Order: sequence, then structure tokens, then C-alpha cells
Amino acid sequence: MLLAQINRSHDLKQLVDEGFEIEVKGGHLIVHHIPYVNSCREIKYGILITSLSLNNNVTIKPDTHVMGFMGEHPCNKDGSIIAAIHHSSPNLQVADGFVMNHTFSNKPPNGYENYYHKVTQYEKLFLLLPSRLIKR
Repeated sequence: MLLAQINRSHDLKQLVDEGFEIEVKGGHLIVHHIPYVNSCREIKYGILITSLSLNNNVTIKPDTHVMGFMGEHPCNKDGSIIAAIHHSSPNLQVADGFVMNHTFSNKPPNGYENYYHKVTQYEKLFLLLPSRLIKR
């Protein structure tokens, strides 16, 4: 997605302005370098993947609350998998070079307002440390 297109979508621009590395590929929003804890209690970096809903190249409310993830299964700080939001582990290729290893389901009462809300909420679920302490 071109910078001009990102600038027209307030939620995507806010993600970029806050240091998130995003791209659009194959109809998906791909968010790189998301910190998480693996089963060995190590901090790793994965990729969030979600379908991207657009109207005239401007984002609209996300069409699903489900979030895909490329990487090992994110875990709690003790190394146990985050089971409460685990949805499936499809290992599904969604775009060239991107495989959705896991999906997660965490639905706010009214769904996600926009992609900024969705991405930041899932990032918080995967973090051991506040994101400001982890370099992107």
C-alpha cells in the first residue's frame, strides 16, 4: 500500500506513526515485528495477519475479530500457550511468503473499531513486557 493510501486511512497511519511495520499483501494487513513469548519463555518476534476491509482504498471497520499470526504459538510468561484465545493452527499460506500458523479469537462486545484498535489489542495479549520497552 502506498504511503498516500496509508495517510488516507487514519488507523493505518496511526500504526505507522507509532512505529509498527505494516504492509498490505494479498488483501491482508501484515504487521511485522510483533514481540511475543514462546514456550521456552524467550522473547521472539512474529507477524500479525488480518484480512483488510477497504472502501475506495480507505479502511473500514474490520470484517472479523479473528487475528492470524505467523510464528511459534505465543505463550504466557510461564511458557504455557495462550489457550483462552486460541482459535486454530491452520498453517495456511495467505500471501507470497506469509503463512498463517495460528489464529486467535478475542472479540470486544462491539467488535474492533478499526485496524489500530485490533492490532494494538492483540499485541497487548501477546506481550510479556510493555511494548515501549521492546524495540521494533
